[in-house]
Amino acid sequence: MLAESSGSVVRVPIRSIRVVVDLEDPLAPEMTMEDFIRTYDQTPSSPRYRILNVEVLTCPEDQLPILVSECGHCTRFVRRMDDVAYFRRENMSDSISH
Repeated sequence: MLAESSGSVVRVPIRSIRVVVDLEDPLAPEMTMEDFIRTYDQTPSSPRYRILNVEVLTCPEDQLPILVSECGHCTRFVRRMDDVAYFRRENMSDSISH
């Protein structure tokens, strides 16, 4: 997930990960949907399993993974549109020199 720079805005793709949680067994590990199907050869069913959609991206400031919901705390965050988050460039002179 690399950010794309364009003028004064950095576009960062958002990745969506579906996670399966076992509500009846607190010691069961969370699994991605793909891992669950590969392990148990079936899709998870309610009410035992809950499927969560976790959206993550790579922070343009420090390149660490963060939840999309955390972007609202960033002063550089502009908006989200579909599966892309937009951030202001850190230093506007960088966009002029490149």
